[in-house]
Amino acid sequence: MNFLKTGLFTLFLISVFADVLSSQSQTDLAWQAFIKNDRTEALRLLNEAVVKDSTDKRALLALSLFYSTQKNEEKYREYFLRFLRHEPAPHPYIYAQWLEPAMYEGIKNSKEVRDLYEWLVENPDPQGLLKVMANGQLGDYYQRVQNFEEANKHYSGIGSVDQWMVTGPFDNISASGYDRVFPPETEYNPAGTYSGKNGVPVYWFKNSEVRSDKWVDFTRYFDRTEAVYYANTFVYSDKEQKVQMRIGTSGSLRFFLNDKLVIDVFDENNNDADTYMAETTLQKGWNRLLVKCGYSVLDRCNFLFRITDASGNLISGLKYSTEKQKYNAKSKAAVTPVTCFAIDYFKDRIRENPEHYENYFLLANAYLRNDMAYQAEVTLRPLVKSLTPFSMLNFKMLEVFARSQKSMNLEMTFDYLYASDPQYPDVLIYKANEAAGNEDMDQFESILQKVAELLPDSPELYELRTLLYSKKGQQEKLLETIEEAAVKFPDMFTFQYYKALFAINRNQNFDEAIRIFKKYILTAYDLAPVNQLAGYFLQSGDIASWEKTLAGFAEQSKASPGIYLELGKKFFEMREYQKSAAMIEKGLAIAPMSAALLEKGGDAYLELGDKKKAKEFYAKALLYYPGNYAVREKLRELDGKTPLLSLFPSSDYKSLIAESESPSGANSYILLNDQKRIVYKSGASELSGEVLIRAITRQGIDQIKEYVIPFNPYTEDLTVEKAVVVKKDGSEVKGDVNYNHVVFKSLEAGEHIYVKWKIKNLYSGRLSDQFWDEFGFEQYIPSKLTRYSLLSEDNFTFSHKTQFMEDKPVIKKLEGFTLYEWTLENVPGLKPESDMPALSDVNKRLYISSIPGWDYLVEWYKDLTRNKTRITFEIEETVAELMPDPEKLSKDQKIEIIYNFITENIRYSSVAFRQSGLIPQEARDVLVTRIGDCKDVATLFITMARAAGIESYYVLINTKDEGFNKNVLPSIGFNHAIVALESENGLKFLDLTASNFYYQTLPELDVNGFYLLIKDGIKEPGHVPDAGFYPDNIIRKTTITVRKDDSIEGTNISTKSGIHSAYARYTYRDENPDEQTRIMKEALVQEFPQLSLTSFLTLSDMSDITPEESYMFSFEIPSYISEAGEYGLMKLPWSDKLESSSPVSSDQRRFPLMLWSSLDTVKEEMTIILPEGMAPVETSYEQQYTCPAADYRISVTYEEGRLIAVRTMIYKAREVKPEDFQAYKEFYTKAMRGDNKQFLLKRGE
Repeated sequence: MNFLKTGLFTLFLISVFADVLSSQSQTDLAWQAFIKNDRTEALRLLNEAVVKDSTDKRALLALSLFYSTQKNEEKYREYFLRFLRHEPAPHPYIYAQWLEPAMYEGIKNSKEVRDLYEWLVENPDPQGLLKVMANGQLGDYYQRVQNFEEANKHYSGIGSVDQWMVTGPFDNISASGYDRVFPPETEYNPAGTYSGKNGVPVYWFKNSEVRSDKWVDFTRYFDRTEAVYYANTFVYSDKEQKVQMRIGTSGSLRFFLNDKLVIDVFDENNNDADTYMAETTLQKGWNRLLVKCGYSVLDRCNFLFRITDASGNLISGLKYSTEKQKYNAKSKAAVTPVTCFAIDYFKDRIRENPEHYENYFLLANAYLRNDMAYQAEVTLRPLVKSLTPFSMLNFKMLEVFARSQKSMNLEMTFDYLYASDPQYPDVLIYKANEAAGNEDMDQFESILQKVAELLPDSPELYELRTLLYSKKGQQEKLLETIEEAAVKFPDMFTFQYYKALFAINRNQNFDEAIRIFKKYILTAYDLAPVNQLAGYFLQSGDIASWEKTLAGFAEQSKASPGIYLELGKKFFEMREYQKSAAMIEKGLAIAPMSAALLEKGGDAYLELGDKKKAKEFYAKALLYYPGNYAVREKLRELDGKTPLLSLFPSSDYKSLIAESESPSGANSYILLNDQKRIVYKSGASELSGEVLIRAITRQGIDQIKEYVIPFNPYTEDLTVEKAVVVKKDGSEVKGDVNYNHVVFKSLEAGEHIYVKWKIKNLYSGRLSDQFWDEFGFEQYIPSKLTRYSLLSEDNFTFSHKTQFMEDKPVIKKLEGFTLYEWTLENVPGLKPESDMPALSDVNKRLYISSIPGWDYLVEWYKDLTRNKTRITFEIEETVAELMPDPEKLSKDQKIEIIYNFITENIRYSSVAFRQSGLIPQEARDVLVTRIGDCKDVATLFITMARAAGIESYYVLINTKDEGFNKNVLPSIGFNHAIVALESENGLKFLDLTASNFYYQTLPELDVNGFYLLIKDGIKEPGHVPDAGFYPDNIIRKTTITVRKDDSIEGTNISTKSGIHSAYARYTYRDENPDEQTRIMKEALVQEFPQLSLTSFLTLSDMSDITPEESYMFSFEIPSYISEAGEYGLMKLPWSDKLESSSPVSSDQRRFPLMLWSSLDTVKEEMTIILPEGMAPVETSYEQQYTCPAADYRISVTYEEGRLIAVRTMIYKAREVKPEDFQAYKEFYTKAMRGDNKQFLLKRGE
């Protein structure tokens, strides 16, 4: 308790006589040495300083900061505690260094640290923050050593508000619930029921227990993640008075006093008590307190709430009640944010002495202790830019980048430090683990040697050695190292765990393992070791000790329903159903809405013969988690109802095999394609699918030897019940099942594959109560029986629509459900045609959806992405760097700059859009990691554009190769995301995954794609128009000279625009000149095998993203003019001539012909210089053809020894309709004939 008193008196005496100025100068020189990475000189100067003046605070502080980077906890404590004894204002420094391992963890084995914390309780800082934090730390310490009385004394000293009514969960996918106003914000009705996350009914209940450390932990009361929760209580004040509202959280936070927003924090931070403070007024009488916490990224959601005066002391005379009270809502009390004294202190020190670099470190630490990585980075970044190499500063940035989840910056900084100054143990440990992960054990051992030099006899060294021996399979050395480490570091869980594990394997019993952990928890009483010890008791058969160990921990730690669930499960397995039910009831007293507890309670009561109570528990379990299909089955069984799947029509696959003849000419034959879907009114659904397919020929074997079951792993659970080859003799051979992919290796002609599976589905968020599906009744192979059956719970509304078939399902009412059946029999297989539309556009198809309209999906996606486009300082800085003078730029110029930055700098990482959960990363995360998929880069563009003053929107799109989706009902079957902006000429579309593309150009598959614009007021989808983009043209100028030996030499200058400029950049941009030449030659020799490419040169700077690119090449072809008696015969070497094509080889088509050429205009002007004495027999030639899809024109004239030829092809449509096919075929044939026209040349005498 007298930790600092002697030091303060000594400080007074020494301050009178010490030569402080000289020491300060020496400390400044030491910091300059640190900046130059000359730690030897820095340490020399600092040690000299403290020898000269043992109270030199700056030198002592600098030494402590240095030894922190070296993981030397003993030296850190030595110098930091010496510093504190001589610092008249120690509190800001303690606050900044609170999370320093030597202090935070040092409480376990350092009496000096414990004395410091006790001193803080008695000698608080001006705001009382450290008193609260010290009480929490001491409480944790005494609880770990099982001194529960002392622990509870310190926990009580925190002074938190513990009595709350809590409710939730409410939806918070993608942090969308943060600023949504849910009912608890508009009213307090303790008897009310609200629609919560996934439509689950939620209500208020009192938190019967709070964690022993006084944090109100929503994860202890509820079992749903990605959620928003509320806590409500009332406080009575006998007078109007100014107070401070103080809250620490894990998660986002909104706090309301009398329905007025007082504290508002979007970022999900893990921080300590009193992180957020605001001064306001309690009105006389009752006041309503409402805390809103949310989490979508973190795995925690909790808060600690206090009402204090400005010094952090509790306000006396306040009374709290969870009962509803009358209060003056919407009071006009002023709110003043209160900043942290330590942060203010170090800001002042920096202003006073900007070259005292220790203050930057301490200010950053003060921010980081509350998870405020952004503020810490802003503090340190100016130094990073101006002071180099300063590895000590870069080392601090590692923590900043880790907390801000800047993985790329983190990795780069580790690499930089390892290469430039490999004297930081944490850097070496990181690189050692990286080497081990890469199986580079030589590098690992080299780094291990360096760690041994820096951290001899450290736990980190022993951990690396155990990893080494484990990787090498050196079991004796591994065991020896573990045994040694367990003795040296008795407080480290890992070493005790492995020691116990080896003891079990060696002795074949649990006695020694139990002894190890009984001893361990005497000083480390925590959930992990307690669970371990309890597990050993259970495995050894000591049920009483197992129960006592877990139940005792639950009782002491408080609010631990998970432990009671575990006890209930185990007692159930032991058939101790009464005990199981008792444990479950204890858990439900804490977490009454836990579906897991309720289900297990139902199981226990069912075994006890209490069917009424079991049914009650099951019904609640299903209410709170509609996706629990096992509970649905249990309830139906209790009600005496038949299993739902038995209500569907069924077919016996063996009978179908025996009874079915193969159609003539088929390679394979679908005997059965049957899907049975059950949809509940909550939107949850389950499916049972069956396929039976016969392989008739070898080609048929290839068609069906692999089968992929369509399903979404993010929202669906798949069970493959059977996957076999049915042999000719009726025997069955199992296929190889890998998730949803089945391979049938033993399949032969005349045999069958049979696959049966189940899928259980439950969407989350606003789509949780919706359902949609589609099913194809027609494939490329014939089918005998194709059936889709839907069993819909009564009062569930949906729409259905068919394509190319009657929409007349057979409908039956069955036990509270309605069965819909669509069946087709003996459907011939579709005959595939070249370049036909997607199968989904042309086959018989069924669409089903309960989604009320496309505008519903617009609102849904806006909700998902609302908080992903926040403009952070990283976004603002990047935009400012890209546009230093934005007022001088037009809107289009700004768009182009942002577009080019993203497509050039963000690496595209392909993730199937439908399977990625549809939620993008935050724009800031995409920017700092420099990687993302389509929706991520779209998010980044939207955010950067808004920072530049430009509004843009998400566009969900199904690319053209997925079909035009003309009959689809509202659903989320999109496979891509792009961006749209409004312009004078309508929407402007941008694809941010289109690397090398000019910003006014779209990839071919986007054009005509089916899209939904995510913008207020949009009610219908559309198709991306084939207009408004830069023309996709190829313009060439070719000059050819015919030599007397009938060879030719020529030069071609090609200019490609739009899509084709992107293709040119993709092909040549990153290649050296030799490789560019090789690529071009490979392309040319396919048509002209004897061609020699004499030069290749890009005429434009392909590193710039421009609408056009040009290149030039020269070539020679020997013997190009063929002989025809006394004449020569020459075909014009058009670069883009038409070739024989399978799409036009047939006489007629059933389906449209898709033109995938991505061309608007192709034009080539060719000049052929004939040798003296040679002239064409035909001096002019001209043809011109047209059809609805394209125009073609060719003209050749001769004058003054030159043939001047011009060929132009203009494409007017992206597809040819079946009724226009004959005209197109005739057009194509004539145009191809024009391209292949040969000219007879007279030779001179």
